[in-house]
Amino acid sequence: MQDADRAVRESSLDWTIVRPSNFAQSFDEDVFAALLLRGELALPAGKMTETFIDIEDVAAVVAEALTNEGHERRIYELTGPRALTFAEATSLIAAASDRPITYREITPEQYADALGAGGEATPRCSVEKPTATTRAPNRCSQPRTTAENCAVSLS
Repeated sequence: MQDADRAVRESSLDWTIVRPSNFAQSFDEDVFAALLLRGELALPAGKMTETFIDIEDVAAVVAEALTNEGHERRIYELTGPRALTFAEATSLIAAASDRPITYREITPEQYADALGAGGEATPRCSVEKPTATTRAPNRCSQPRTTAENCAVSLS
């Protein structure tokens, strides 16, 4: 990703780079949904926190950048409303959906074994932190939390 960013920044084109954090929809529409429906999310995430962002909030920032002047040669690091561990996010989703869902910490080796065995573990992503960013203003009137996104889908 850093090579692609660098190539874009070094080009003669006008550019805007948008870097969202993990998507809240991962819990109810994508990679974690089946695991949550089974009642357990198992990942090697440790105490790492993420600021899960709603994809609609990302879309609002991208629409602003594409349709209005002043965003050229800017990098926007997008985050959700608050930082949560995966255990905290799972607990909030369980409470909001009134379902028994737990988070289980596993080792990277256990995670790799689950993937190799064709299990429903989720793909692991790496996050590259930029050296200089400009935070985009929140264009959404009421950003949704991870729990709000998932409560309807898991009910």
